[in-house]
Amino acid sequence: VVMAEGSIDVSAGVLVSPVVQLRPVVDALGRLYDITYPWSPASLEVAQRLDFVARAGDIAKQGRPAVLLVVGEDDDARGILDPAKQLCASLTSRYGDSQRAELVVIPGMGHALAEEPREAAPQSSHAAAVDEHAVRWFQRHLIATNS
Repeated sequence: VVMAEGSIDVSAGVLVSPVVQLRPVVDALGRLYDITYPWSPASLEVAQRLDFVARAGDIAKQGRPAVLLVVGEDDDARGILDPAKQLCASLTSRYGDSQRAELVVIPGMGHALAEEPREAAPQSSHAAAVDEHAVRWFQRHLIATNS
């Protein structure tokens, strides 16, 4: 929302297991729990606001922030992976620069970075991989541009 609505300047961001489109995530939860969410006009309005594939142009208008999307290979394809791929492709197309939007899929990782229960524990290998990608992204898009 911050990148799409321009409430503050963002030059680079890392989105980890992001909800890129609300409706597919709600549908994924429905499949998981065998329920159907009853969309109302108000909830559809929220879903529209939180459809960042449709709002990629809004993100591009806010100074083309460098966006790294990091998702788990084992996360829900229709709810998380596919929308992340679509957002990355849309930003790359709008930016005309494949270096400013990137998707990283962490092998073997689901949606969460930590195992249940989520209490203080050693960092998982998946979380460490996410950290490595985030650090490299910020070094490339923040430190290198400000030197």
